[in-house]
Amino acid sequence: MRQRKTLLAASTALAGSTAIIAGLLAPSYAYADSHPADSLQKAADTIHDAGAVGVAIGLEGPHDVQTATSGVSNLTTQAPVKPDARFRAGSVTKTFTAAVLLQLTEQTNAQGKPLLSLDQPVVSVLPHLFPKDSIQLAEKKTITIRQLLQHTSGLDDNQGYTQALLPPEGASPSEIKKFLAAPADTDQLIAGPLKGKLAFLPGSQDAQGRPNRLYSNTGYAIAGKIIEAVTGHSWSQEVTTRIIDKLGLHGTSIPDPRAAKTLPDPHTQGYEVIPGMNDPLDVTALDRRTWVGASGQIASTTADLDTFYTALLTPGRLLGPQQIKEMQSTIPETDGEPGAAYGLGLEHTPLTCDAGKPANLKGYWGHTGRVLGYQTLTGTTPDRNRSITISINGVRPVRNADGTINQDKTQQQFDNTVHTATKAIDQTLCAPQ
Repeated sequence: MRQRKTLLAASTALAGSTAIIAGLLAPSYAYADSHPADSLQKAADTIHDAGAVGVAIGLEGPHDVQTATSGVSNLTTQAPVKPDARFRAGSVTKTFTAAVLLQLTEQTNAQGKPLLSLDQPVVSVLPHLFPKDSIQLAEKKTITIRQLLQHTSGLDDNQGYTQALLPPEGASPSEIKKFLAAPADTDQLIAGPLKGKLAFLPGSQDAQGRPNRLYSNTGYAIAGKIIEAVTGHSWSQEVTTRIIDKLGLHGTSIPDPRAAKTLPDPHTQGYEVIPGMNDPLDVTALDRRTWVGASGQIASTTADLDTFYTALLTPGRLLGPQQIKEMQSTIPETDGEPGAAYGLGLEHTPLTCDAGKPANLKGYWGHTGRVLGYQTLTGTTPDRNRSITISINGVRPVRNADGTINQDKTQQQFDNTVHTATKAIDQTLCAPQ
């Protein structure tokens, strides 16, 4: 999502994509010559040195689970990050949502027909989704479930969705805090994109013959509504029953917007550098994007996300072989790193050690997540031998000589921190076992 260049605006993508790190510079480091545990700690320290407030890394291998932390979980108390700390995982939620929809395509009704088909129009499940005065109504009625999950529907968050998540221009620090503390209503958020102009026609191609793609949180909010319409239960109930409880992900939860807005303990505090404020703002309980539903609401731990992605890619654990194949059917992320691709709620990223590997063993699968105060990166090798998750709970501000925060340099530090974390995933997954 392209927004004005501030940390506050950058987080509206709820995960964005690998585009956030393209072309950035980061310190170089190597881990292959060290003991694996030492290598993971070096990775955490390097990400912290790049600018992170705190870092938690979890690595699940075929024989053991390793963790490493660096920095602090709380800037006030200076408490260190705990390996099992909860954090807001942002758009990693999209993988959970997509997995449930794929499960529903495997199930049949009383007449023996599939509950869902990926290529059926969304309006066949939600006939009153688009208002009658919606722009391009006929075209919108052709949007399929697959297109929602792959971001090829043309639904544009910039038609009001993004603006509803950002404080008004020129708002004072106290006004910003008040704005962020007010939960956003999902129906209001998606109303603009549902009525507004499409960024492109659903399923269309660009001048080079590549599928048009625009990252859309609106699409996943609608995906949650589809789950509710088909099952009769909320999307959060279905994700909890079908995935969280089934896999025993005891550190994973879907915070209820009607309940207290704090994370379960232990957790890291999330910090965001807000224009006009002299210090990073603790947004752990203030981010209204926490309440945008199936596009980014989940809170988790590094160990739980490693377990989830390993199980997701294992036939029979959550999905059958055909559903995994569908999830891994990708299109190019034209705004991302060279070779990056997106399936159905699942990203594929190349590795620097891919040369000589069979096509089905190249790169890694996962998703990124971004909400105010938190950045999450995940990666699992195709053979499921290693799965890594990195959580960052904010970036330290860069200050001018007079002590004020330099927003541009702080943004660069954030970008560099994310790139360093992405490089750490590459180095870790490429290191000899």
